[in-house]
Amino acid sequence: MNKLFLLVSLIILVACGDSGSTLKEVERPQDVVSKRIQVFSDSVYNRIAGEWMAYYEVFPSEEAYANWMYAARYAGHADYKRLLMDGIKTYPANPTLLYLAGMRKHKMPSSDSDLALTVRAAELDPNYMDPWFNLVTEFMSRDEMEKMDNALNRLLKGGGISEEVMDYNYNLLINLEENAILITNGDNDTYPGWILQRILNHRPDVKIVNRSLLNTNWYVFHVIRQGVPRFITNADLEELKKTTRGPWDDVLINRIIEAGSDEDIPVYFSHTLYLTEGISERMKNGRKLGLATLVTPTDKSYRKQMLRVADLWTNDFRTSGMEAWTLRYGTKASAGLRLMGNYAGGILALVRELDSTHPEFSVELFEWYRAHCLELLQDQSRDAIGSTWAEISNHKTIQDWCRQERYLQD
Repeated sequence: MNKLFLLVSLIILVACGDSGSTLKEVERPQDVVSKRIQVFSDSVYNRIAGEWMAYYEVFPSEEAYANWMYAARYAGHADYKRLLMDGIKTYPANPTLLYLAGMRKHKMPSSDSDLALTVRAAELDPNYMDPWFNLVTEFMSRDEMEKMDNALNRLLKGGGISEEVMDYNYNLLINLEENAILITNGDNDTYPGWILQRILNHRPDVKIVNRSLLNTNWYVFHVIRQGVPRFITNADLEELKKTTRGPWDDVLINRIIEAGSDEDIPVYFSHTLYLTEGISERMKNGRKLGLATLVTPTDKSYRKQMLRVADLWTNDFRTSGMEAWTLRYGTKASAGLRLMGNYAGGILALVRELDSTHPEFSVELFEWYRAHCLELLQDQSRDAIGSTWAEISNHKTIQDWCRQERYLQD
């Protein structure tokens, strides 16, 4: 009996020793979060997915599986959907897996079953913000605006959007003309704007049009119902789908601009838009005004418009979010941090036009840049912008700083 006990004990000790050696070799990878918060390249997501898969093999848990699936989705793994469904079967009450399963048809109205998965994810953990983003557009697509507002309110109160991103959108909206149309790009320049308008009643006159969602039938007619001038009919949209290869958002954006011009409604491009040939051409020919470019014709004085924006920028822009510790000392992959470069670009465009006639604004904008933006930029961007300051301004304060930082040689 004692010999048998000793033999079993020895086997257990040997097994534990081997296992301990294996456990030390597998470190816990970093958590994966939405690209609304943190953005990596496809290759990095592919590496992280592999790390979580290896970790799960040693430490199987629903948290490890959820991280693995999140990374696999962003990496575009071919077997992602199958693995996700396997995970749902194993961990049927995991909010992350339910959320990922519910967004299989992202940007399209989901089936009732997919919507139920997203709702279930939010019910299981109301403080988990990702499902609420999806529920905003799901309810919007069904014209259930009260439910949409509830989801937006959840994002606001739950901290689903960082303070610097909320501030950025507040600043973006305040320098637009009345009743303007704003073409936005993705989540971080759209959801905060909806919250500001619908929950906080800030600039509800502006019509926000999300470029990505324009590639869905339901959204095209939703924005028309919300007050954007009619820019297409059902028949025209069906014809466009037949004749246009790939996304048709550029075509629809051109139509919105034309409809805005016909009704004397200003249309702006957010500077967050990714550039295509058509967007670039419109940007080039438009008026750069702060964080947006006016792309409809106008007989208003460009200089007066810029002076108005410069005054708003130096006196009314919100900046508290830019001082956040997480922004200044957190990961360089922060999505909020990526927005900050748009401030520098907007300031330089203003100074380029105003320096010779209104140097007082040049200095105020320069000091704003130094106080709030300079330290948030990566070295390469900071140097490029510093060299630009040396080129565009003759003001002594700015020139002295450029010499001190060696962006200007005597």
